[in-house]
Amino acid sequence: MEQSEVPEKAVEAVTGAVPSGFRYEIMQFFDSDLGRMTQTLLSLALVILMTVVIKRIVSHGLHRLQTRLRAQNNSSAALIGFMSHIVVGLVYIFGIISVIGVLRTTIPVIDKIFTSLLAAGGIITVIAGIASQQALGSM
Repeated sequence: MEQSEVPEKAVEAVTGAVPSGFRYEIMQFFDSDLGRMTQTLLSLALVILMTVVIKRIVSHGLHRLQTRLRAQNNSSAALIGFMSHIVVGLVYIFGIISVIGVLRTTIPVIDKIFTSLLAAGGIITVIAGIASQQALGSM
């Protein structure tokens, strides 16, 4: 049987006030398939929740900045509006990458699939970069 991926210190922090027999049961639970699946689902939920919270904080802050600049008739307000879409997109991209990271560490088959997709994406990016040099060079 595979050793649990839950660090001992994490289990001690969670179970510090409970009897040692219960600690053993928790360790046995996380060694089981259901425990690993529960750990994966909780990790995914935490990553998704953090992505949404960070997106809301960033979006709210940039919206407030854009509103202040519009009130002052500053021409940078339109730029902030454009940049807010880019920043929110980056937050979502980092969230997706984090979800992929959680899945890669827990499901070995998905690790191979994502490695292949990542390699293909890198090749496509290089090809698109070379193809767009002429178009972007004339700007």
